[in-house]
Amino acid sequence: MRQDIVRNKQVLSIEECKAILDRNIHGVIGLNGDDGYIYTVPVSFVRHGDKIFFHGRPKGYKSESFKRSSKTSFCVVDQSFVVPSLRANDFRSVIVWGHLKKIETEEEKVKALRALAEKFCFGIPDNEDEIQSSMQYVEVYALVIECMTGKQALEEVRLAGQKLREKK
Repeated sequence: MRQDIVRNKQVLSIEECKAILDRNIHGVIGLNGDDGYIYTVPVSFVRHGDKIFFHGRPKGYKSESFKRSSKTSFCVVDQSFVVPSLRANDFRSVIVWGHLKKIETEEEKVKALRALAEKFCFGIPDNEDEIQSSMQYVEVYALVIECMTGKQALEEVRLAGQKLREKK
């Protein structure tokens, strides 16, 4: 599925990885596209326990690609800041591997849509009405997390990046 991160001084803990997923609103999922091409698509998401939920229309290329293979990877870039003097990037990112599962039961679908609404539409009074009215035309998928890794820039690069950001 994956190789261990070679530069172990750059590894983020699982808790740091979860925090990155929780504070970000979009990531990129890799799917099996046509003719053996990998199809990567940005998606809005929410992490809920050991699953990452996505939603979308039941027709279209993304939906077709979701159905081709359940194996996938998903990436979130939390930070990327070029440090020219070091010819380096002050970055922080997470990659998740797992299996996609279409949410079939109404109970699970509502639970996932509520989690998405809480993340993206917190405080909007008609979230429940919108969830109920969207049940007929929205598909929800869960990426069941099997493995998660996070990586950040070396400390020297992080410190230099922080100084540059403070100057701006």
